[in-house]
Amino acid sequence: MKFLTLPPELILKCIIRLSIQDVVHVAQSCSSLRALILSNKSAIYNTSNPETLRLPIGYTRDSISSGSLYAVAARAITISSHLSESSGLLEPRHISLYESTDPGFGENEQEIFMQDDIFAFRRIETIFIVRLADSKLNEIARLSLEPDAIYCVAYKISDAGNSLLVASSACRTSDESVGSVLSVREVFLIGRDVGKVVEHFEIIVPDGIWSQLRIRDPYLVLMSHWRLIMVNWRDGTGCALQLCGTATAAQDGSVPNLDCMEEVLIHPLKEWIVVFDFTEIQDNIIGIYSVHIPPATTMPLLNHDMSEMSHWTLIKGGCRTPLRVDRNVVDLYPIPLGFQSLHSPEPILSLTMLTLHDDTAIEPVDLNLLKNTTARFSHVVLNLSSGTTMQSTEPSGHYLGGPGTQFSVDYSRGYTVAELAVRSALDEYHVLTAKVDNGNGHRQCWVRLSIPKALRNSIASSSEADRRVTERSMKPSSAFDIYTGRLYVWGPKGLLVLQY
Repeated sequence: MKFLTLPPELILKCIIRLSIQDVVHVAQSCSSLRALILSNKSAIYNTSNPETLRLPIGYTRDSISSGSLYAVAARAITISSHLSESSGLLEPRHISLYESTDPGFGENEQEIFMQDDIFAFRRIETIFIVRLADSKLNEIARLSLEPDAIYCVAYKISDAGNSLLVASSACRTSDESVGSVLSVREVFLIGRDVGKVVEHFEIIVPDGIWSQLRIRDPYLVLMSHWRLIMVNWRDGTGCALQLCGTATAAQDGSVPNLDCMEEVLIHPLKEWIVVFDFTEIQDNIIGIYSVHIPPATTMPLLNHDMSEMSHWTLIKGGCRTPLRVDRNVVDLYPIPLGFQSLHSPEPILSLTMLTLHDDTAIEPVDLNLLKNTTARFSHVVLNLSSGTTMQSTEPSGHYLGGPGTQFSVDYSRGYTVAELAVRSALDEYHVLTAKVDNGNGHRQCWVRLSIPKALRNSIASSSEADRRVTERSMKPSSAFDIYTGRLYVWGPKGLLVLQY
C-alpha cells in the first residue's frame, strides 16, 4: 500500500516525533502532504522539538492557525540554517535605525526583553516598553520603580499572548527604608487595551542583593546567593525554600553549604524549579538542584510587609543532580539553556558547557587578560528526576583572537533556547547559538557576526558623552535574538537593528 493512500490520521501518526526540520521538508516535497500538514497543527506540535518555536505575540497554541504555525516553523528553520551554515564572518543583510528623541537613550539600558516588534528595557528607575514601527521607537508604557535602589527585572509574555508580565524587585538603599519592593505588573500590547497597566501584586520582602528573578504565571522565584523565595502572585501565597542534597537529607534536616546560588529556572509547564550553584563542586560534580514547587496548601498567605525572613515559612526540599565534569573547573561556564521535551513526565534540562583557554598560558588566567584565546563548548542533556546524563557531545573548539583582544561574556537565556555572546572589540560579535535541537544536526554552532565599519564609525564620536555610549553600546546595551537573527545595538541616535 502506498504511503499517500493511508488515511490522514495514520499519516499524521507516522510523522510523530520527527523534528520540525523533517516535517517542513516533508511538506515542501509533496503537495498532498503539505496540504495535510497545513491543515493540522498536531503535525508541528507532535514533533520532537516543538519547544524551539516562539509563537508571535497575540497568539497561543490554541488560537494560532495551522497555516500560521507552519509559517513560524518554516521561518525558524530558515534562520537556523542560515546561522549554522556560516563558516566565516556573517555580514548583515539589512540595517534599520529606529530613532529616539530621548536624550538619555543609549547610555544605560539594562535587563532587556525583545520579541517581534516589542522591546522592553530598564534605564535606572524606569522600565520602558516600546514598539518598533515606522523607523521610530513608539512608547507603549513606562513603569516606575522605587528610586535609589538596586533592581532586578524579569519579563514573560502572558499565557493569553496579548500582554507582557513584568516582575521587579527594588532593594532600597536609603537608611530609613527597610526591605525590598517585589511587584508584578501586566502591560497590554495589542487590542483595545494596548498600553493599559494592571498592578497584580506587591509586597515588601527582606533586604538583600537579589541577583535573580524569574516569573511564570502564577509563580515568582526571587533568589540571592544564599536565599530563595517562592511566591504564587495570583493567590498571594509564598514560602522560603531550603535546598537539600537528597530526599533523606530533606527528612533529617541536613542541608548543603549553599552560599553562591547563581541561576534559577522555572519549568514552563510543570511544577519544577531548578537552582544552580556552580561554585559548589564536590568530587567534580556541579551543584544542580531540582525542586518541586510546594503545593498551594503548604504556602501560607503573605502579608504586605514580609521584610523579615522570620515572617516566611521555611520548606525543605530538592535533590542534587550528579553532573560530573572531567575538566578544569576554574574556567568553566555551565550555561543552563532551559527545558526540552516539555511534555515528558520528567524535567529534561539542556546545558552548554563552555571553557575559555589562553593557549599560551599554563594556568587559567583572568578573562580580561586572555591573549591567544580558544573557546571550547559541548552540549549536555540531563534527566533531573533520575539524575542521568541523556546526551553529552565532545567539546568543539573555536579560536577567538590574538594578543590585545579584549573579551566579555554575556548571557541571554530563555526557557528553551539561549545564546551566549562573546564580544571582541567593536568589529565582531561572536554568538554561540546553543539550541535544544533544531533538527538539522547543528545542536549548537558558533556564529561570527560582522559589525560594518560604517556602523562602527557612526557610533564612534570624539565627544566624551558619545564616547561613553560607544564603550557601552557593544556591552550591556546590545542583544542578539536567535529566533529572528537580529542584533540590536544602542547608538547615539536610536536603536540599530542588524538583520543577519
